[in-house]
Amino acid sequence: MVRIFAPSTSFYLGRIYTMKKVLTFIQAFLPFIVILALQMILIFVLSIIAGTQLISEQPDLASNQTLYKELISARASQMLPNAVMILHILNVIIMLFWFTRINKKDNTPGTSFKRSVTIKNIVMVTLIAIGIQCVITSGLNLINYMKPELLANYKALLDKAGITSSSVPGLIAATFLAPIGEELAFRGVTMRYLKKAGAGFWVVTILPAILFGVQHLNIVQGIYAAIIGFVLGYIMYKYDSIYLTILLHMIINTTSCITDLELLDTDNLTHILIMCLVGVIFSAAARYATITNPAVVPVETTSDTTQCA
Repeated sequence: MVRIFAPSTSFYLGRIYTMKKVLTFIQAFLPFIVILALQMILIFVLSIIAGTQLISEQPDLASNQTLYKELISARASQMLPNAVMILHILNVIIMLFWFTRINKKDNTPGTSFKRSVTIKNIVMVTLIAIGIQCVITSGLNLINYMKPELLANYKALLDKAGITSSSVPGLIAATFLAPIGEELAFRGVTMRYLKKAGAGFWVVTILPAILFGVQHLNIVQGIYAAIIGFVLGYIMYKYDSIYLTILLHMIINTTSCITDLELLDTDNLTHILIMCLVGVIFSAAARYATITNPAVVPVETTSDTTQCA
């Protein structure tokens, strides 16, 4: 007599549970996709507006496609700082709604602002930011030492976005809006989904860091953004405070905007290595001084989730 294997109820429940974990893991990529989509839409809209303006001003310009494309690029670059600020405002609104909805649904309010942003934590986060900034500056100078054309292209991208100039919209976007929106997206929504999917420390911290780096869409900024993203992810994982990661992100971006990269350029390899060492010392000092744990509310990793629309 041949026995036919009949799966038990627990078997089917286990399969359903595993499938939900997989779907939750996939959902972790949605904030990254939304941010990239917003960037693509921004580029498309700017090109349409610039092209329409040029044709209305010079109707015969369309006959010279090469010149037409060059002028569209130049006109779009002029509008970019204001457009980037609008983009980041939209991102903050979307990610804040998304992050708040996840927390309410899973009953994980996280850590309060008052418990997170204490004097001690501000000092520690500032030390970490100084250390990171020294390491990043050393890395940029090393790139300039080895591949000066790569750093020149990177600076050109920052200039277009109005970050290295006195453009008020560009500075507001870089120092205030971007840290809020990006932290809500990558250390907030993405990390929440990964934890709910049962991912461990390395996946929860490294995957959002990589996505954070890729969304900058350039090699130089992408590499150091991923490193910063890992540090931010570590803080979020350990203290579960989005306020601390936003604060650290703001300080890093602000110091980057205030500090003129031209003044930091050096061809002396010894100076570069010393600056990198100083950054490591600052970061290590802040790490071992330890941020005050703001009474973390643990994230439940076994609850169900549905996609936030």
